[in-house]
Amino acid sequence: MHGGLQLIIDAGVQHAGYNSAGHMVRLAELTSPAAARLARDPKAVVLLPLGAIEQHGPHLPLLVDWRGAEELARRVAPHLRHAGWRPVLAPSVPYA
Repeated sequence: MHGGLQLIIDAGVQHAGYNSAGHMVRLAELTSPAAARLARDPKAVVLLPLGAIEQHGPHLPLLVDWRGAEELARRVAPHLRHAGWRPVLAPSVPYA
């Protein structure tokens, strides 16, 4: 046990929601067998950031909302992990 969570390393992914380097598990970086195992985990929760691609004036890039949604998901993940969940960050989905 490490920090109250059993860490099972499988293809570079620790099933506690973070990889061996301590970074959040990103769904797109998993192999299909690793994703299938994670999908069967009742504690896994997928965070799907959604954000608009739109203009915010000449001083800001179009991805402000989209990047903000991704950052919010990254900041929520540790709280989910501490509550016993296994957060997995899905690829962000921009929309216009």
